[in-house]
Parts: sequence; structure tokens; C-alpha cells
Amino acid sequence: MFRAVKTPYQLEVQLKGGTVKVKSLNKNQERGLIERTLARCEEFMAQVFLQEHANQDRLSRLVTHFRNRGWQIQQGAV
Repeated sequence: MFRAVKTPYQLEVQLKGGTVKVKSLNKNQERGLIERTLARCEEFMAQVFLQEHANQDRLSRLVTHFRNRGWQIQQGAV
């Protein structure tokens, strides 16, 4: 599990088996729908990415995927 940060957004990213789970850590009422939608889109793209790179270390590939998409990674922050 790690935290992906792209100010003002923060996502919690979990990898359970081969399934990626992403949820927003911000509790902003005004941007709630946007933050949930962002989390779901990032989750979908990360899941597809892992399916395409299934033979490699999944967690390190997932971290690389988020970094390549402009997210700052905080290991063990969540």
C-alpha cells in the first residue's frame, strides 16, 4: 500500500493479489464527486497497466506507473 499525491489530491493505492484498489483520501465536500471519479479512473488505468505487465513485480510496476503519470509516491504513508 502507498499514497499517491498530486496536490491537492491524495490517493490511497492498495494491491491485493492482482487487484488494484484506489480511493481518495481527501474529504472535501465541494470536490467529492471529482475526487471519487479521479480515484476510479486511476484505479482502472492501473489495473489495465498491471494486466499488460503481469510477469513483473507488481508493486514496483504500480509505483512506476503512478510516478510516470505525475504522482508523487509516499511509501508506507497510509
